[in-house]
Amino acid sequence: KADHFGPAIHHRYAGRDGIPSLQLVLIVSN
Repeated sequence: KADHFGPAIHHRYAGRDGIPSLQLVLIVSN
């Protein structure tokens, strides 16, 4: 899951919210 959604979420949120760190942490934690 982290491998598939990792880059997608990072790229998507990086350009939208500009804070992929929070999203990434949530994914890694899950």
